[in-house]
Amino acid sequence: MGFEITLDGAAGIICPDKDHHFDRDNIVKRAVRIGIFDTKNKEFIGNMAQIPILGGVNGWNPKEADKWNFNKKSDAGLNPVLFRHTVEWTTSVEEDLNLIFEFVVYLKKAKTLTVSETSCGWAELELAKAKKDLSGLELEVHGGSSLADIKISKADLDAAGKRSGLSGFIGMKGASKSYLKVSTRKESSLELHEQQHLKLMPSLCLVHKRLLHFVSGFRSYAGKILLKDAGLGQVRQPAGNVAISTFPHIIDNPDILEIFVTCWEVAYKGIKDKFNVQNIADEAKEMIWRVYPILFADGENDFHLSHPTDSAVGNPLKYENRLALINSALKYDSKSAKSTKLKPIEEQTSFKPFNVREINFEVIDTAQASQEQHMRAFDQGGHLAGGTSARSKSQYSSVNQL
Repeated sequence: MGFEITLDGAAGIICPDKDHHFDRDNIVKRAVRIGIFDTKNKEFIGNMAQIPILGGVNGWNPKEADKWNFNKKSDAGLNPVLFRHTVEWTTSVEEDLNLIFEFVVYLKKAKTLTVSETSCGWAELELAKAKKDLSGLELEVHGGSSLADIKISKADLDAAGKRSGLSGFIGMKGASKSYLKVSTRKESSLELHEQQHLKLMPSLCLVHKRLLHFVSGFRSYAGKILLKDAGLGQVRQPAGNVAISTFPHIIDNPDILEIFVTCWEVAYKGIKDKFNVQNIADEAKEMIWRVYPILFADGENDFHLSHPTDSAVGNPLKYENRLALINSALKYDSKSAKSTKLKPIEEQTSFKPFNVREINFEVIDTAQASQEQHMRAFDQGGHLAGGTSARSKSQYSSVNQL
């Protein structure tokens, strides 16, 4: 089973006003996280997907404090998201699974310039409903969490949802209820090439639709690399593989991913044959390689590799420098440098010493040549029929299980 889910908008999701626990002026970002919740075992499973809020400054507009706006479906952004579940995932059945939408606020800490995250509410959607074609379905937003539901009272909503500025002057108030509006489409409604690439995803996952082909390409590339070791009686993450080691840092880091999706959109449009997995895998590998060096940026530009989901949004200077570094890594071209005003990454930062195992490439790769010869012999024996499929199981997994 698979389907597309689009977040159309939300309102009535309130943040407390200023007090000793919370200060609206410290909001630096807002986002909605989508997770898969097993209602029987009371636990989250699979991966999650995050969609940033647009509008105002850092996704926050004090004049319409209760509204949460998402990128339109036609724009290059992280909305909509695709869901997939198959019988291969045997630990949970569809009847026990719900999608949970958590409304998250990033708050900066003045002393450390780091961020903390707090939840402003959540909504849920049963898979039985989600797998149907729905348009503008309103989901009630609750307080607390999926394990401890707290109803948002009308009095609290009226008090915190008052809109200021012109909206307040003409008497407009916030929403009279807390809701998230979503639309869904069945897998059969997707383009044929999208249906095919969705089948190359893990047996239970969420993936941003704009990144579907990127993830499919990476999994195909990784599967091919891992299968080379399968002929030696083992399947393991190969030492020194840049693409495999970098992929989770792209998927898990919101600072990188929110820029990466727009750059991948440009690259993806240049691929004429959307069914050609090899071409897509080559393009995915090239994009990943561009990101790899900046993960070792030093000083103010450093990434905490042990905490790949951390954002620098709480530190304005570091965040601005990080975005410039990511943009340069993905977009810099010496031929068009003057028109784009982008600088090469080596002019923006220094780098930590690379681990020798991370860059263990031979100029003349005799090992690769012998492996290719072995693979051809293996293929001729019929053992690799469909073997390069991204659905082949491996020992490698990222935080997001993609």
